[in-house]
Amino acid sequence: MTHVNRETETCGLDVAALAATSGILRQAIADHAELIVFDKFGAEEQNGRGLSDELFHAISEGIPLLITVPEAALDIWVERTGGMGAVLSLDATAIERWWHQVRTAAQ
Repeated sequence: MTHVNRETETCGLDVAALAATSGILRQAIADHAELIVFDKFGAEEQNGRGLSDELFHAISEGIPLLITVPEAALDIWVERTGGMGAVLSLDATAIERWWHQVRTAAQ
């Protein structure tokens, strides 16, 4: 949700995209989605901004969240989540196994 100004090579937050994505996440939470997949626990979220409120609201509602967390931010993620959840390798089998466990626990 950042854009790069190629003339100045500066990055800035795309506020319109952030608002749109926030709305989508809030609706998914209200609809009690089975799973939320989020692309990245990025710099904004690491600093408590961006979409961090929505992400942690989904977790507090018990909605499974699959999110990529940069290795450098893993300690921040673990601290913010209280160590809840699982850290998976970026491997389809690991993700499928995790999803099976989540679905089995929900039944």
